[in-house]
Amino acid sequence: MMHSVPDLCIRKKINTVLAGTVRVILTLVVLANLSFLANAQAPNLKFTALTTRQGLMGNAVNAIVKDNNGMMWVGTSESLNRYDGRKFKVYTLGAKRQVEPGSYEISSISIDRAGTLWVGTIGFGLYYYDKVADDFKSFSSPLKGQRLSQGVITAVCANDKNEIWVGTVNGLDVISPDRKHISHFETGTGKPGLIPVKSMGYIFEDSYSRMWVCTNLGLYLYDDTHKGFKAFRHQKNDTRSLPSDVVMTVSEDKVGNLWVGTANGLSRLDKDGEHFVNYCYNDKDEQSLCGDIVYSIAADDKDHIWVGTEGGLNVMDIHTGKSIRYRHDPRDPYSLNSKSIRSIYIDPKGIYWVGTYMGGINKYDKNLTLFNYVQPTELDPYGLRAPIVSSFAQKNDNELYVGTDGGGLSIFNNKTNRFTHIAIQPKEKINSAGLPVLAMLLDQKKQLWIGTFGHGLFKLNTANNGYTQFTSGTGKLNISQNNIFCFKEDRFGNVWIGTNGAGIDIFDAKVDSFRRFKPALVSVKGYKMPSNGYIRAFEEDNDGKMWIGSYGTGIAIYNPATKVFDTLNPINTGLPIAEVLSLKRDTNGNMWIGTNGDGLFFYDHRLKKITPFKYNNQLPNGVICKILQDKTNNIWFSTNQGIGRIDPADQKLYVYCNDNGLQNNVFLNGSGIIAADGTLYFGGVDGFNYFKGSDVRLNKNLPPVVFTTLSIDNKRISPNRDNPLPVNISEAKEITIKYKQDISINFVALNYTLPQQNRYSYILEGFSNTWKNAGTSTTASYTNLDPGEYTFRVRASNNDGKWNDTGTSLKIIVKPPFWRTVYAYVLYVLLAFGVLLLIRRQGVKKLKKKLHDEQERKAAEARHELDEMKIKFLTNLSHEFRTPISLIMAPVDKLLEQPNSGPVTEQLGVIKRNSRRLLNLVNQLLDFRKLEENELKLNLVEGEFISFVREVVDSFYDLANRKKIVTVFKTAGERLFVKFDHDKVERILFNLLSNAFKFTMPGGQITVEVTAPVISEDGNSYRLGISVADTGTGIAAEQVRHVFDRFYQADAQPAILNQGSGIGLSITRELVQLHGGEIGVKSELGKGSIFSLSISLPVINLSETAMHGQNTPEAAPIVIDDDKNSKPKTAIATGVNQLHVLVIEDNDEMRQYLSESLAATYKVSEAANGREGWHKALAVHPDLIVSDISMPYMDGIQLSCKLRADKRTSHIPIILLTAMTSQKEQLAGLELGVNDYLTKPFNFDILNIKIKNLLHLNKSLKETYQKKIKVIPADMDIESSSERFIKDVVMYIEKNINNPKFSVEEISHHFSMSRGSFYSKITELTGEPPVEFIRSIKLDKAAILLEKTDLTIAEIAYSIGFSTPHYFTKSFKAKYNVLPSGYRVKKIDVKSVA
Repeated sequence: MMHSVPDLCIRKKINTVLAGTVRVILTLVVLANLSFLANAQAPNLKFTALTTRQGLMGNAVNAIVKDNNGMMWVGTSESLNRYDGRKFKVYTLGAKRQVEPGSYEISSISIDRAGTLWVGTIGFGLYYYDKVADDFKSFSSPLKGQRLSQGVITAVCANDKNEIWVGTVNGLDVISPDRKHISHFETGTGKPGLIPVKSMGYIFEDSYSRMWVCTNLGLYLYDDTHKGFKAFRHQKNDTRSLPSDVVMTVSEDKVGNLWVGTANGLSRLDKDGEHFVNYCYNDKDEQSLCGDIVYSIAADDKDHIWVGTEGGLNVMDIHTGKSIRYRHDPRDPYSLNSKSIRSIYIDPKGIYWVGTYMGGINKYDKNLTLFNYVQPTELDPYGLRAPIVSSFAQKNDNELYVGTDGGGLSIFNNKTNRFTHIAIQPKEKINSAGLPVLAMLLDQKKQLWIGTFGHGLFKLNTANNGYTQFTSGTGKLNISQNNIFCFKEDRFGNVWIGTNGAGIDIFDAKVDSFRRFKPALVSVKGYKMPSNGYIRAFEEDNDGKMWIGSYGTGIAIYNPATKVFDTLNPINTGLPIAEVLSLKRDTNGNMWIGTNGDGLFFYDHRLKKITPFKYNNQLPNGVICKILQDKTNNIWFSTNQGIGRIDPADQKLYVYCNDNGLQNNVFLNGSGIIAADGTLYFGGVDGFNYFKGSDVRLNKNLPPVVFTTLSIDNKRISPNRDNPLPVNISEAKEITIKYKQDISINFVALNYTLPQQNRYSYILEGFSNTWKNAGTSTTASYTNLDPGEYTFRVRASNNDGKWNDTGTSLKIIVKPPFWRTVYAYVLYVLLAFGVLLLIRRQGVKKLKKKLHDEQERKAAEARHELDEMKIKFLTNLSHEFRTPISLIMAPVDKLLEQPNSGPVTEQLGVIKRNSRRLLNLVNQLLDFRKLEENELKLNLVEGEFISFVREVVDSFYDLANRKKIVTVFKTAGERLFVKFDHDKVERILFNLLSNAFKFTMPGGQITVEVTAPVISEDGNSYRLGISVADTGTGIAAEQVRHVFDRFYQADAQPAILNQGSGIGLSITRELVQLHGGEIGVKSELGKGSIFSLSISLPVINLSETAMHGQNTPEAAPIVIDDDKNSKPKTAIATGVNQLHVLVIEDNDEMRQYLSESLAATYKVSEAANGREGWHKALAVHPDLIVSDISMPYMDGIQLSCKLRADKRTSHIPIILLTAMTSQKEQLAGLELGVNDYLTKPFNFDILNIKIKNLLHLNKSLKETYQKKIKVIPADMDIESSSERFIKDVVMYIEKNINNPKFSVEEISHHFSMSRGSFYSKITELTGEPPVEFIRSIKLDKAAILLEKTDLTIAEIAYSIGFSTPHYFTKSFKAKYNVLPSGYRVKKIDVKSVA
């Protein structure tokens, strides 16, 4: 068949068209299938909102960008906001106004190549961001005449050439890269190649650096070559033109397609560059746009773009043009909260920022784990009726039974998010609320078991919703209790039912009845289990054993094969597992145990060991409500503070809280299930959450760290002009602070997923070597930093623990104070050098002064030494005088006591008075020495003062007669009893009278007057005046003030001889002042002088004194003397037991005088010095020692010390005689145990009486002691250890008394004592050494034998252990002061007389 060429051509064209049609159809089919699959797998995007509640200023969001530092900038209809993930910072643009920044509508934001933000406002011009000042400044060209076309900025775009394109309502401007020149495009003229309107809409630069300008009259592309614009307009007859001239936005996808948003749909520029492919809203097509008004477009990945419209958000597949719509859903809390999407910014880190009209920012985060949340909507017929979701059971793949407390039973469809409700009516209602469901179980027969609180048990037929109720009772179809808390179906199909205190009911499907396990404490028939019956969880292990968790008694494990229970509790495990709320067997056969407050525990079935979970201290809460395991083997558990997940690979713990979309952090015990598709459900007090394990997202973005604020001394530092330290801490690399300033730095990690879960650590290098874990705190503070350079470093982790170890750093320079600067150190060096020079100069000067002072000191020491030598010489001389004076005064006193003739008595009185005056002179020298050494003190004694003064005046009677001077004594009263120091008053008067007699010529007169006493205000003392007036030569007026100075001697007349030493009046003044008085002198040359003094003398009460003396006779001193006049009575120096006195004196005459005076009464031994006296004391054992102090070889103090230190002599009384009157020396002797002191010269009668008193006292003590040893009361059988010891010693001595070789060594050995210990013991108890004690016992025995036997002396001597009769006779005489024969004769005579 022939065909014409035209036919062939036509046929070829038809075939071509058909082939093309087929290809198109096949392509459409494939795309449709792909679209279906895409729609079927549409991701469920969950949005979270940032609105004014979170600090955003304005909910109408026009622009969103992210700067180079990672900060988010949001322009709203009210202000410009910066967001760091934790809080918004609002920037005020322009000058401050009375109205807060509420009308600064931000139209657009752009960032140039330098990172500077450019912000366009509606009505207030263009602003750029000054990073250093942290402030926005209004842009203006520095060139005259260069300005923008209008202040209402509609669009800003920084292009690749670093130009800033600015669209206004009055034209299009371009700011040059130097930011000085502004060029204007001609607009609104209608000329070809120009924009025909003045108002610009949106400006965009594509990947080819082409500039696109949107207007209300089309889209315009700038041709840089021809310097003109190419227009794209809507053509009514051309469907491939723009759908509208009102162009809202322009964007570009990842493959280079240009997308245009108009007021009538979305357009994609075709490859020809002239035409568009248009997409619009179709109410019959769910895969079309949400609306035709397109406000914003953003490129996602290579396949999708995000399109914001007036009707919602679209995620469009750029290949198919099919969209997934996202709109507000009142049942979904994570849906968009606004239908109008005005701006979109897609962060490369996976965060999608959607700006809405009046809905703030809606944020979708790919890195955020956000669980599906079903919240209660009681008014919604298809919503959740009650907030407390207590249990779940799966009906089929898409439906789930949901049990609530008070809301009954509902079925949840997870595709539609709607509920259908099943009405269950109990037989008997117990309250007005709905059915309180606590637990549910869908068994193998598809029967739903429902446990309630108070209404027992329901069994629901899931096919027809018919149900049967079981309540408590005793029958086979009754349960133990109406409170059902948990269920479990075992491998045999039995349903285990846990009650609240009544144990376990088991429904046996084979017999269609219940059997029971009662608590062990309940005494009833049937099974018993070791539990309190408060059952909270069941779980069957791999061996078929049923684990039963109870509240209070731990875990009971029932073995159905052996029907035996095993237990795990705190007693046998040592772990706090008494209160078990949940149990879960994992895929490895191990058991997870959740407790009520003590965390999570793990039971290893292979090791048969239970251990606490190692991160128990990091759990959100210790109350483990429900444990589940997902398809990837992760362990999930709900608590009272969120949900936890344990990764089985590394046992790492992840915690999810309210920020992850949880219904409420508080979940319910046992409320949870895992569906067949792997979806996990957890119920809580405000709805429930559901999710799959695959829904968990891990945030791998390392958060950059930036500094936000700086505070110095609690004052926030910002770059304001008014601030003294302007600095933008977020841009600063270093800061400088002053010394002692406190610094506080705030920082933040830019993690926009869950910023509140960021964790931080920081270090201040140069101050610390370790990083400080700050937790979630974003502030670091330091005080009192030392001057120097420091580096502050911060690092942070995101919400999933991914650490940015690089972090950020800030150099901190602490300026030193002036005193620690270089200039200060230079000054210090100069000062130090100057100080060294000054020190050297002062040192030389000081050395010179020291040499001079040393010379002066040596001269003064020499003078002082000379004075000391003089004083010492005079003192020693006075000491030497006192002994001769004593030898004069003592015999004179004895002679005066004897009857003498008148002249003899008178001459003896002269001798006594002059010796007394001589003694006063000697004492004056000693007083001077005491005044030098501050040793002079008052010794107040009661006495009659007037007669005492009269006696002193009378002592000058002989001198007055010899010099023919009239002596007059005047007194206002005859008697005055006071306390005064007799010796010192006598010296005062003696010095004044001596001075008066010395300077009064013969024929003159001396008057001594005692004035009337004046009693003091307190009545405790008299003020008494004494004056001594003479008619002598007188004293010159210029010399009167010096008369009381030491060693001062006034110029005397030639007739006056022996002026004296010049110390008498000085001592007189010191003695008067010692009495609390004062002395003065009035003198006239040639007429005489009057010395007046006043002293204070204490008052005594004579009546009280007399009464005291009468009532307390025991206080009087003991004087052993038969003579009432207290004069020593001469005794015959013969007889028995004469007392022995040892006299130690280096002066031969004094020693002889003492010995002769004492020999009449005592047995006297003599020694010429201390050493001889020591040996004599050991040899003769005297009863008393009289010793001088100043002696050669050994003085009296040393001798006393030695006597008291030796136990052989420590009991001997000691009286020391001294010519020294120093109280210091007397105290030293008394401290050593000296019994008494006498100062030379002394009255022998006083010495004699003191000797008698001491000997009498010593004798009394010995007799008392001996009585205590020997006398034993008749009614007491107890004797002391000392008495027993002495008795044993005496008995042993008497036993060996006739042994001539008996010794101290033998007796000490007998009593198991050392010789020294025995010696000390005997001496301490008897006052005698052992040898003398033994001899004394033998001699006492001999005396008895002499008296009562007629044995010869020799026989008695041998019988008592003496080796020779001669030694016996000598010893006997030494003790009894008589020979044995004489003793026997005397005793015989006494008996004869008797």
